[in-house]
Amino acid sequence: MKPHLSTTWQRLLALAVAAAVLTTTAYTFAEEDESKQQEAQKPDYVALAAMLVQDGHYDRAQLELAKVDTSEGSDFDRKTYYTLEGIISLKKKDYQSAVDHLDDAIRYGKVDDMMFVYLAQAYYGLRNWERTILSVRNAEEAGEKIPDLFLMKAHAHRELDQNQQAWSTLRKGAKRFPDKVAFLRQQVFLLVEMGLYRQAADLGEVFLGKADSGVEDYLALGEAFRRAGAHDRAKHLLEEAKLRFPQNQKVLVHLAHAYIATGHLITAGEFLQQAAEFDKKYVLESAELYRRAGAFERALYMNSQVEDQKKKFKQRVAILLDRKQFERIASLEMRLSRLGLLDDQDEQSILYTLAYARFQTGDYEDAERLLKRVTDAQLFESAVQLRKTVQMCQQEPSGC
Repeated sequence: MKPHLSTTWQRLLALAVAAAVLTTTAYTFAEEDESKQQEAQKPDYVALAAMLVQDGHYDRAQLELAKVDTSEGSDFDRKTYYTLEGIISLKKKDYQSAVDHLDDAIRYGKVDDMMFVYLAQAYYGLRNWERTILSVRNAEEAGEKIPDLFLMKAHAHRELDQNQQAWSTLRKGAKRFPDKVAFLRQQVFLLVEMGLYRQAADLGEVFLGKADSGVEDYLALGEAFRRAGAHDRAKHLLEEAKLRFPQNQKVLVHLAHAYIATGHLITAGEFLQQAAEFDKKYVLESAELYRRAGAFERALYMNSQVEDQKKKFKQRVAILLDRKQFERIASLEMRLSRLGLLDDQDEQSILYTLAYARFQTGDYEDAERLLKRVTDAQLFESAVQLRKTVQMCQQEPSGC
């Protein structure tokens, strides 16, 4: 799971870099020479942009930078100019432009730890994991003060299947920032990825016992267990979440998926039935799980509550077909026709099923009438065979 990086540290870094920029670009009025004073009073667009960046006005800052004469031979503060362009590109999530501008700033002499902090963020956005790790290392002292850089570096190692290095980075970060729960969280996920489920469960209890852990943490960890194939662990964890957050719809849905993975379809259907009390979109899926489990009465009950009429009757036909209730399917022809399901080229399985139901009830003429309308390539051969059977039964009813 890719760690969520807070925006707070980005703002702090922007302020820090902008402040550093301002110290190199501030107006100087101490010179007594009149010509120098006149030169100092000319608009310094780079300095103006730096102040705007410091105040968080990135679009306006970019407008000021656009006024800078960057032609060859022009005199402007290139280090600061490209640094600001890099910061603005980062804020706009234009990571490749950020890398290009920051590299230019370094090329013109802006070499300090904070530049590599920004480069690390840009490479992380580009999913260039090797460069992310290298930039974090180059950030040195500045990077040691920013917990999110440890998380970025650990995630980059995980993406490169360097689990040992990722674990080492997370341990170092957790030791340096003991109040940062994100390190513990990522350690748990890493253990799950490595298949160390018992250790992950034990550490997960510590993580979830933290005061600020919430339902999303339970869900994320439960999903991690489920994707790793540790379905029993996932179910146990999500059952705990249900006790702690009994009215949370997402917990019920995740529990349902965990039980689907172990083949417990009725239990999964029950959880989705509960979730449907909060959101009607789960009614159809609950009915489908009951149908697949053979709990047809429950399936019909949930199906009766489906609001989308096309989906409702398409599913009802499937339930009745499973129950071999062909008379009831045949009786739905008018309703299916009004809903357009018999004319929909993408739903010709409904047309074929209705024809089959007519055949099973001995209504051979209507069965053939419906079969003539089947044109779907995947159903056509079956329709031809059924028509032959219908014709045989019409000729010799006693044989059917």
